[in-house]
Amino acid sequence: MHGLMRERWLFLTALARSRRVRRNVREQLQDEHQCSTLPQPLSRILREAIVDELGDEFSKNGLLPNGEPNEYGLELEKLTDTCGLAWD
Repeated sequence: MHGLMRERWLFLTALARSRRVRRNVREQLQDEHQCSTLPQPLSRILREAIVDELGDEFSKNGLLPNGEPNEYGLELEKLTDTCGLAWD
């Protein structure tokens, strides 16, 4: 694939996946919190699922050929850190 076509394909693939993830997260949140109007912290199980998805995305699209994170990978790392699993 040409570079631009590959980038577009990667973007569309990530977009489709993120929509599935958001739908799954929304459904799980509704189940856990019964549509509460007050903000609630995410459960550890849900945060683990998010981190798993971020890790898959990182390994597919977040690395340079030398194995170092690219700009997208650095953003994914920040999102992973935001889930706060290391502090539980």
